[in-house]
Amino acid sequence: HKPSYGCIIYLVIMIISAIVMPFTSPNSIFGIRIPQTEDYPEVWHRAHVFTSALLSLMILPTIIVIFHMEPRYSFVLCNIFLLVSLIIGIVYAVIIAIPIEKAEKSLMKFGEEGVKRFQQWERMFE
Repeated sequence: HKPSYGCIIYLVIMIISAIVMPFTSPNSIFGIRIPQTEDYPEVWHRAHVFTSALLSLMILPTIIVIFHMEPRYSFVLCNIFLLVSLIIGIVYAVIIAIPIEKAEKSLMKFGEEGVKRFQQWERMFE
C-alpha cells in the first residue's frame, strides 16, 4: 500500500511532540494550554511528560498502520492515535489539578476568615 502523506505528517508531529513536550515550560505557542496547566507550572510539567509518553507509545502503531493499511483507513487511525493521546493528556491535567485547586480554595477561605478576624480585632482596639 502507498502510505498516506497525512499520516506521515502526523507521525512527524508525534515524534517532535514526544521529544519536545517534557522540556517545555508554560508558553502561548506549544503545548496543552488549558486553565489548569496555565495556572500551575507543576501540572503543566506533569501533563506534558505524561502526554509525551502516550505519544511515544503511539509511534509504533502509527508506523504499522501507515505501511500496512489502505490510506483512507490508516488516515482515520492516525487521527485517532494522535487525538486520543492528546485528549487523555488533557484529562490527566484536569484530574491532577483537582487536589491543587481544592487546597488553594481552602487556603483562600482560611485567608478570608483570617482577614475578618483581624478586622474584628482592630475594631475592638479602636
